[in-house]
Amino acid sequence: MRVPVPVPVPVVAVVAVVAVGGTTSTSLEATLLERYHPKKTRAALTKLAKRVELGLEGGGGGGGGGGGGEPSGAIITTPTAVLSGIEAKLDLLDSLKFGLGYTVLQRYPVEFLDESALELWSIMAAVLFTTGFSPESIGALFQKNPCLFASAVRSPENVKELFEWLREQGIVETDALRVVNRFPLILQADVRSCLEPRLAYLAGELEMPREEVAKSIVRHPELLSVESAWVQTRVSYYRQQLGLGAEDVRALFRRQPSAFAVDVERYLVPMTAIMREYFGNPPSSSSSSLSTAVVKSGLLSRSVDTVRARIRAWNELGMSKEDLRVALRRFPRLLCYPVDRDPKYTDKLAFLKAELGVDVPAAVRSFPAVVSYSLDRRIRPRILGIKKLTGKAPALQQLAMTEAAFLKKHGVEPSAYAAFLNEKL
Repeated sequence: MRVPVPVPVPVVAVVAVVAVGGTTSTSLEATLLERYHPKKTRAALTKLAKRVELGLEGGGGGGGGGGGGEPSGAIITTPTAVLSGIEAKLDLLDSLKFGLGYTVLQRYPVEFLDESALELWSIMAAVLFTTGFSPESIGALFQKNPCLFASAVRSPENVKELFEWLREQGIVETDALRVVNRFPLILQADVRSCLEPRLAYLAGELEMPREEVAKSIVRHPELLSVESAWVQTRVSYYRQQLGLGAEDVRALFRRQPSAFAVDVERYLVPMTAIMREYFGNPPSSSSSSLSTAVVKSGLLSRSVDTVRARIRAWNELGMSKEDLRVALRRFPRLLCYPVDRDPKYTDKLAFLKAELGVDVPAAVRSFPAVVSYSLDRRIRPRILGIKKLTGKAPALQQLAMTEAAFLKKHGVEPSAYAAFLNEKL
């Protein structure tokens, strides 16, 4: 059985037209079986071959969904020239990642069988290379997004324009790859009638430079999939229902662009109720606790059920609603930490109780940021070290200091602390 060996992806491997000759196969079924069996089942390969052969016989290029059904009887013998062209494409795709040829043929038979496909794929790779993509990035892009092979055939100019447009927005190669890998449907979007107007709207509505908007788009490219009116509804909600000022809205967009694509009734309304309960109703000042919660807490990147589960977990650890309110106002990101499912957080709190004598409500209420510190790298070594070297326990809030400031506060020489750490190790 002839199995193409995956090879590194220099530009020549992506751009070059692969010439295949001397094949002894007389049907597509035989070609697919020789190449992909037993990685793919015989039934699946036979079905695909029949589907493609039917399209070739009818002049339809493979048919998007199987056409009028599978032909009965023997498999049609594929003309040698046609079979050679199919094998050339399979060789090229499988050189990027074995099995990619099967995937593209199975998903996009019409585009795969297009007479210009190989040439258009080569042109697309060359365009990406001249746009600034490295050979390795081009290979990775095609591997992760088989739909790019179809888009290059359907609308080659649009795909070329897309990557040029991304570059014009200051989106560098690695970020452009991230955008496409996270949101492959962008390959099917028209730049001038869809993407450009939506980015321009965001820049105008938020009064932000396009370059800043583009940075947030990289983090959540799905924003380009929603209508401007959808985004406008979210912006209005944050301003009118949560009392966010213009700068607060911009800050939220920089931190959590996904917050501008969520559902209002199913997500924002219940999440707003939680934030009002624990951060208070919005006063006139944009620096209110609620504004801080919306912008800085990170809650809008968590599900409502997740936030509720974490509130319950803190309640079970002895935190009252008022304890949580105080803690959240001091450390708005407290509910971002999975105390409900990760035991390392309860381990930290148990250690503080054992070594400093502070229970959970007292520790979290007075210094909630402690849950964000590493038990092994900061909390345990500092507390045990100071207790051994000075005979006294440090104050909980002192864990926020830099190591140098912490040691100076307690009159401990760095060398003595380093010796303690080595001893413990």
